[in-house]
Amino acid sequence: MPAKKLVLAYSGGLDTSVAIRWLKDQGWDVIAFTVDLGEKKDLEAIQARALKTGASAAYIADGRLPIALLVTTENGTSSRRLFGNSP
Repeated sequence: MPAKKLVLAYSGGLDTSVAIRWLKDQGWDVIAFTVDLGEKKDLEAIQARALKTGASAAYIADGRLPIALLVTTENGTSSRRLFGNSP
């Protein structure tokens, strides 16, 4: 029987790296998914680590633009209201 597929939100840290190995040992086909939030992390190294620890695939999505749009108003100024602060 083929392994069931699972997409894991992968940070590249110890916890999610161990989770890949554990899930694989439990019979899952693990696909690692990382979102680039502009934190200046080495995304290529994170992707390589996911594959090295047992993920069958590792994807990185660029999440920087949607975050920028979320915190910018129509006139281009930042909006604090989105984060619960008063203007």
